[in-house]
Amino acid sequence: MVRALALLVLSALAWGQEVTVLTHESFSLDKGLIAQFERETGLRLRFLKAGDAGETLNRAILTKGAPIADVLYGFDNTFLSRALEADILLPYRSPEVRNLKATLLLDPTFRALPVDYGWVSLNYDRAYFKDPCPRRP
Repeated sequence: MVRALALLVLSALAWGQEVTVLTHESFSLDKGLIAQFERETGLRLRFLKAGDAGETLNRAILTKGAPIADVLYGFDNTFLSRALEADILLPYRSPEVRNLKATLLLDPTFRALPVDYGWVSLNYDRAYFKDPCPRRP
């Protein structure tokens, strides 16, 4: 995670003493990893949490003229088109791109890079629903 965060910081070209990361409210990173990153780079991280992923992206778009952060972290592929249309991201081709599956690189202009992916599962209480949940054919 430290490496991914380092790449995000480099992509923002934020070489000041403090790097502000705009992220969603549920973002959490181990304090030891943050301390390690700060020691290794000489940069201090400040996290600005702005609600859920949609609220965070909206805040970045609304402050486009006077950005409140150096890095935007935590919106997913469902919000990618909005971020690209708003033109709030700078391109950065990470050297780690070569390690990605082509299907994960959703922005060929390298303005947004994936850092994680996973499956979504639906959990439900069978006793609550009268009819069973639809199944895959």
